[in-house]
Amino acid sequence: GSGKSTLMKLRPRLYSPKYGRVTIDDYDINKVELYSLRRQIGIVPQDPLLFSGTVAENICQINPDADSEDIVKAAKLACAHDFIMELPQGYSTPVGERGGNLSGGQRQRVAIARTLLSNPKMLVMDEATSALDYETERKVCDNLLENLQDCTVFFITHRLSTIKRADRIIMMHQGAVVEEGTHHSLMQMNGRYYALYRQQEAE
Repeated sequence: GSGKSTLMKLRPRLYSPKYGRVTIDDYDINKVELYSLRRQIGIVPQDPLLFSGTVAENICQINPDADSEDIVKAAKLACAHDFIMELPQGYSTPVGERGGNLSGGQRQRVAIARTLLSNPKMLVMDEATSALDYETERKVCDNLLENLQDCTVFFITHRLSTIKRADRIIMMHQGAVVEEGTHHSLMQMNGRYYALYRQQEAE
């Protein structure tokens, strides 16, 4: 409720600012064709929508011409390949209505793979790993860090261990940015980020 998702919705112009402007690479996004802007931004929500069909069909939903090699590569980046191969029919397994045959964490990983397959220039992970255990979440983050060299990734999360290696961390509270910096600099501030990180570390 601090405004994290709202802030990110300004990027693809789902919301428009009442004042000021939003820029990407110094371009005012209000002057960019909406289709062109959104085609370059991939968003993975906390509760992704899957469609009736197979796992493979869901992954290539945005890019139906993708070949099996690209689908598997995206699934591996999302740490989905191993569980998919354990399904009765592998990538040909039906996911059921709204992905009902899969767990919450499995649905999230299929959705991450689907977005990665579209090769976005900007990726927004909006609590997109919240249903994953800590180890799987860490692997997903490591994969993104190592493989998305030409992509800006926004990671919205409450799990601060997820973002320790981020280039820039923005701490929000009640709709405002209250702290900003790297993990190291924020820990030295002994502020909200420090207190929350220590609390999670203790838990």
